[in-house]
Amino acid sequence: TVVETASGETRDVPLSDGSIGSAGAQSMLWATLTRVSREVTLARGVAFFRLAKDPARAFMVKDGTTSVPAVGTAFNVRRAGERVVVGVAEGTVKVDVQAHQQRTVVRTARLTVGQQLSIDGADGSASIQVVDASGVAAWREGLRQYRNEPLRSVVAVLTRYSARAIVIANPQVAELRIT
Repeated sequence: TVVETASGETRDVPLSDGSIGSAGAQSMLWATLTRVSREVTLARGVAFFRLAKDPARAFMVKDGTTSVPAVGTAFNVRRAGERVVVGVAEGTVKVDVQAHQQRTVVRTARLTVGQQLSIDGADGSASIQVVDASGVAAWREGLRQYRNEPLRSVVAVLTRYSARAIVIANPQVAELRIT
């Protein structure tokens, strides 16, 4: 299953295992579900997943150097340039961060309801924040929420909802933190 959305478009995608994925604007993902595995690759954009419980087959979302294995939970994954943000609305997820272009796991985090992990591939930083679980996928209701994120990441997300590209000419301005 391949899903690609246009500028400003969102789409719910029922998966054959009973899980539901929601793809945000200008997102691209593909799902491969077999008898022994459930795997989704998020090439770009944002996706929310409400998983059907299946303890025998973890549901794996891969996003560049980040993988999120989960079973029977609801969580959001957003990719904006080199930044990946994973937020949990229900249950628990584990996030494995791999070294760039390698398969070696360099950092693992376990997130529970109302936690969000932000990983910045540009500088290698990662942080966990407490967030309102009901706002983890606020984009599905037309809302945009950011917590201490660099302006470059916020603009990358907003550009997906615009017919025109938004460019920050000054690198110092691009690093300003936005809440």
